Amino acid sequence: MKPAKNDENSSSNNLDVHEAIVQLSRNLEAFIEPIISDLTRNEPNSTRAFPCLMAIVREMQRVMVNPSIKMLADDIAQALAFHAISDAKPYMVNDTTLLGKAINEIKQSGILKQLNEKIPVRPKLENICRPYEEFLKVHDPSRRRYRGVFYTPHEIVHFMIEALQWILQQDLEMMDGLCNEKVRFFDPAAGTGIFLVEAFLKVLEKTADGNSAKHHLLEHFSGNEILLPAVLLARERISRLMVSHGINLGHHEKIPVYHSNSLSNLQGDLDGKGGKNTTILIAANPPYSVSSANKQPSIEELMKDYKKHLNERNIQPLSDDYIKFFRMAHHLIQLNGKGVIAFVTNNAWLYKVIHRRMRESILETFNKIYIINLHGNANIGERAPDGSPDGNVFGIRVGVSIVFLVKAAGLKTSIYYHDLQGTVASKLSYLASKGMEQVPFKKLEVKRPYFFMVPMNLDYWEKYRKFPGLDEIFKESIIGVKTHRDGFIVDFSRENVRKKIREFLDPSFSTQSLKEKYRINGKMKKIQKAREKLQDDGFQEERIIHYAYRVHDDRFTYYHPSVITRDRRGVMKHMKQDNLALISTRLLSSKKFTHVFASTCIGDIGFLSSRTSESAYFFPLKLTRETSKRDKKVESNLSSGFIRMLEEKVSLKLRSPRDAFSYIYAILHSEQYRERYAEFLRFNFPRIPVVDNARDFWKLVSIGERLIQYHAGKEEDTMHASRLTLEGDGTVKKISYSRQKQAIQLNEHGCIFPVSPNAWRARIGSYNVLKKWLKGRKGNILDKSDLFTLERIIHSLEQTELIQEKLALIQIP
Repeated sequence: MKPAKNDENSSSNNLDVHEAIVQLSRNLEAFIEPIISDLTRNEPNSTRAFPCLMAIVREMQRVMVNPSIKMLADDIAQALAFHAISDAKPYMVNDTTLLGKAINEIKQSGILKQLNEKIPVRPKLENICRPYEEFLKVHDPSRRRYRGVFYTPHEIVHFMIEALQWILQQDLEMMDGLCNEKVRFFDPAAGTGIFLVEAFLKVLEKTADGNSAKHHLLEHFSGNEILLPAVLLARERISRLMVSHGINLGHHEKIPVYHSNSLSNLQGDLDGKGGKNTTILIAANPPYSVSSANKQPSIEELMKDYKKHLNERNIQPLSDDYIKFFRMAHHLIQLNGKGVIAFVTNNAWLYKVIHRRMRESILETFNKIYIINLHGNANIGERAPDGSPDGNVFGIRVGVSIVFLVKAAGLKTSIYYHDLQGTVASKLSYLASKGMEQVPFKKLEVKRPYFFMVPMNLDYWEKYRKFPGLDEIFKESIIGVKTHRDGFIVDFSRENVRKKIREFLDPSFSTQSLKEKYRINGKMKKIQKAREKLQDDGFQEERIIHYAYRVHDDRFTYYHPSVITRDRRGVMKHMKQDNLALISTRLLSSKKFTHVFASTCIGDIGFLSSRTSESAYFFPLKLTRETSKRDKKVESNLSSGFIRMLEEKVSLKLRSPRDAFSYIYAILHSEQYRERYAEFLRFNFPRIPVVDNARDFWKLVSIGERLIQYHAGKEEDTMHASRLTLEGDGTVKKISYSRQKQAIQLNEHGCIFPVSPNAWRARIGSYNVLKKWLKGRKGNILDKSDLFTLERIIHSLEQTELIQEKLALIQIP
């Protein structure tokens, strides 16, 4: 690149900001490209490459001080040249190196000086972190996801630091707050240093002479960060802050941000921060990542406390990184005896059943808890009070909350809670303008055994908890089947399943070709082993079975453990005979309980919902026991204790256990029941109330039986002449609904009608039933049999609604 001309004409050239940025980027890219080939590319690693970028950015900052230029690094990050530099091995930055020469030529080009003259504005301190945030988004998004890196809006950080100051003064009676020499401030996931910067600013704001606070800031405030580029930026950021406040750093004085993993050396994190009568403040936005990269023995050992006595099938959510950071901070303050945790995190730990031991443990340690629930959970379609979508301050799908956990002697145990919902802008504006003393907290009453830290209507709890739960009523139950390869082993027709299995058995087909053809999940070795096992057993026609795949969507599968990862045979074997199963969930992440159905088939874990927390559980009506090789004994799966209690309560004798089954099915479809016990249906298997008179009991049995016929009856039992018309193209492409036409649009030129709005809106579990059924057939051309099936589903949905209206007339306890 030739140096840009710097004569009078060039200087007087009226470049606007946009043109200046473009010209600067072009000049920089044109200059760097020729030296790319001279740089080593043996270590393509973004963390090692970042110092190259920092060297350039730092030089830009010395000359160009306009924040609207966005530090130039935004442009570099988007440029091909930057990606090439990122693959290069970093060099020492001095005048004798290639990079040094690059910087010198950039300085001499005149373009920076020209920009500086055109737009002489002082930079904002918070802009210093922008290059790295853009760098991660553009250049290394996988690292961002892997480490769960989401940077914190300044309004949240400002609010949290101000809140810590208030807590120190109000709850801990330390009137000088963060300036107190007994305070130890630690950010275990420091990122680019935003919490530390805000804490430093708070101390400097209260100090007449910055140098008098230097020892306190450098010795008693610190942060750890696992990503080196962020460490470099944090140090640069804090260094600039201190210089801007007239604080001179000595040759041996270091900015206290360390390239370290806070979860690796827990005692090391405590060293130098604790001490006699100290108050530890741990403030952070810890990373979110269920598939945690942090599996160090020290933190895994501590995590056992949050997992003990749970008896849960899946405790993976407790291995999320943010939970580990909670446990680490909890441990440090527990050892010290006094302190505050200030975290902004996923809010799931406040209300999910699996986090109950975590909540209990926190309550055992901390005296005072403040919660500001920022909500914004897109996974459950969370809405603001006015019905509009509830915004997420991080732009992610999980809900968020700010929490302060306070431990100190003499404090009365109490929990204070506030909901903050609305748009992202309204939430950030609220946090920017309010202090803790202005937040209208409500005191929460927390009860065993779940210790929920969100408001709950507990009016009916004492009554509800005495009802028997489904897991107590039924002797055996099981979570649904998990194939791990639905696309291969689940199909619409018996013939298709047969064809696939015969190909799978045929040695003339290579495993690689089958894997590619059917997109089979799993490693080649496992697939090959499955083929060998299947070949040993040979093809068995009876293993092709009807499969309850989704609500109103039975398909076919080959029920063999070689091709189905979790066949749940222990209980599902009872569904092979003439049987009926009630299907429901143990946990609820949806706002409303509609998670109940019935089937005569072995069924899928995702039958009621695609959400892992709403896995389908199957409760068979009957159990078949083998008494000998030839003989089998069929018995009821309902406990004799429940049957006896039911008969005593209503003073009658049941005709068969099916009466009790139908009664339960009716109760679970009662809107009165669902609304009254909505809070409690979220966190365990439904519990079943019992009416106190025979008349209502038999009405409920009859209603339950009718519902079962529409949901799980044979097709001919609920069939009637189809009134549906298919107009135009029957290919399922883009599905929508026209209320005006009362038609489901399948594509631009084809639709099905008439379909009532109520049928279209009907939801069972987390699924919009008709939409889900059609989506499962995307790309298919609907034929006459599909129309009959669709009509039967619509009829079932409409009849269910009518039956539920009659059900509303019966008083449920």
